[in-house]
Amino acid sequence: MQHKILEVCDISIQFGGIVALDGVSFDMNPGTVLGLIGPNGAGKTTLFNCLSRFCSPDSGDIVFQGKSILQRPAHRIVDAGIGRTFQLAGRDRQRGEAERWRLMALTRRYSGNRKTRKIAPLYDDRSD
Repeated sequence: MQHKILEVCDISIQFGGIVALDGVSFDMNPGTVLGLIGPNGAGKTTLFNCLSRFCSPDSGDIVFQGKSILQRPAHRIVDAGIGRTFQLAGRDRQRGEAERWRLMALTRRYSGNRKTRKIAPLYDDRSD
């Protein structure tokens, strides 16, 4: 039996009176790719925010490699192997695809203040 690499278990979160996620559950085996599609306002970004610990769900659990990640700070989630990028429309047009992937790999390697010090110079040399 193959162990799940990621288990999202009944995640729910509200912002004020607005329900953003209501009992979301899924799991993933190692090496699989999962697509998440839906209309604007469906909760896709909120789910990624919970997975990356940018925000905390009101209920449920997120288990990565057999351990709950909800008690870990965001920078420890990166150390564990979960990363995320933000869509920056109109930015980074001068940077090639390979360089953007290299930048994402660096965010995986460094955490906390060290990450900021190592990655910030890559942005400073950009000509807008």
